[in-house]
Amino acid sequence: MARGIFAGSFDPFTVGHLYIVEVASRLFDKLIICIASNSDKKRTFEKDLMRDAIIETLKEQKITNCEVICYDRLIVDLAKEKNAQFVIRGMRNSAVFDYEEKIAKEYYLSGGIETIYVGSGSYVGSGIQSRTSSTLVRNLLKEGKSISEYVPKSVEDAIMKK
Repeated sequence: MARGIFAGSFDPFTVGHLYIVEVASRLFDKLIICIASNSDKKRTFEKDLMRDAIIETLKEQKITNCEVICYDRLIVDLAKEKNAQFVIRGMRNSAVFDYEEKIAKEYYLSGGIETIYVGSGSYVGSGIQSRTSSTLVRNLLKEGKSISEYVPKSVEDAIMKK
């Protein structure tokens, strides 16, 4: 059974993240979406709130082969625990390539975990996925602007209830 892990802070989970999940869920028998901790970042939205919103989004999208978890340790440890052979990383643009390659090397050297890159989906529909980031969404919220174009409906609902 091929298993992959898509890890991120997902603070919040965006349409760009959803695009990657849609692609990766077709590549793997099981996809683990991991809301990971990042000591360099202070969270805006609780992990449990985002986990529940992602689960609801997956139901709405009829994606059934995913598990959504919160995890505070190393991703290579999670891969071993879940018997996952691959980590999925989003590639929004070429500017992040060197950073992503550094992480991929760490995954491989630490546990033999291969990295698969999924493009942002900039060639699909309006291409909004490639222009979306969690930072953009947080900034729009600070300015009192609509985020509906940038996050799935369940995520928007969860954020607005907060």
